[in-house]
Amino acid sequence: MYITELNAGDEILITLNGAALAYPTTQGNTVIYRTGRRHKKSQTVPFNEGEGTVLLNDSKLLVIRFSARTNPDFHGVAEIDYYAINSIYLYEGETNATTVAAGLNNKQSAPASKIYRKKVILKWVE
Repeated sequence: MYITELNAGDEILITLNGAALAYPTTQGNTVIYRTGRRHKKSQTVPFNEGEGTVLLNDSKLLVIRFSARTNPDFHGVAEIDYYAINSIYLYEGETNATTVAAGLNNKQSAPASKIYRKKVILKWVE
């Protein structure tokens, strides 16, 4: 699957290029994380990796609703240029629930999580 084939509603795991992170900007009363040097601010926390749902995929720009993997309380909407993406994996409904179910008697077992296996190819036509 190519990046241009992602549709609204697709669940993804995304990692951005370390040199092109998404920084918060305000548009009216809404905070939107955007990639590009023009949005970089040193005092803010950028979005660099997480799970998300595609809202729009158009004109070399991917708009997603995201939740950071390391901190689920860090979430929002991001507009990401194709050039800023390091990798994308697509969620196809598979979880590790059966593995977790075997350890339910163990109080330290983690909850089930999604498995992202299908790698999205980062190619598009200029």
